[in-house]
Formats: sequence, C-alpha cells, structure tokens
Amino acid sequence: EDEDRYLLCRLTGYGLESDEVFEKIKRDICEFPVFRFDWFLKSRTQQEIDRRCTTLIAMISKESTGAGGTVDDDEYGAPFA
Repeated sequence: EDEDRYLLCRLTGYGLESDEVFEKIKRDICEFPVFRFDWFLKSRTQQEIDRRCTTLIAMISKESTGAGGTVDDDEYGAPFA
C-alpha cells in the first residue's frame, strides 16, 4: 500500500507524458531511505514499475466511475435523479 502510494505520487510528480518517467521512479526508489531494506521493490525493473503504475491507474479510474459506470453517483451509490 505504501509502495503503491509512493509510485503514484512519483508518477504524478514527473507526469505521465514525461520522458523516461519509470527510469526516474526506479532511481528514486533506490535512493529513498524508507525503501532501504525493501528488496522486493528495489529489485523491480522499469517494465514492472510501468505495469504496476498502469494497473493502479486503471483501478483508480474504475473506482472513480463506480459500479454504474458514471461519476455522478452520490455518497450512497445512487445516481442523481
């Protein structure tokens, strides 16, 4: 969860359209002290980071549209009348 949040924050900071964004994120992971002993995250390739970020964006997009496929749902899940 913290790793996913970090990936999304870095992706937002660099921008989706940025050149070599996943290479920059990989470098940041290796330099960030919180992940000093997180060998799983540090061993991920740029392609794996790219796939994870793409998956996270898809999940967020799906969640924001809700089960009904619209963003116009109120807090109880019912569409606006």
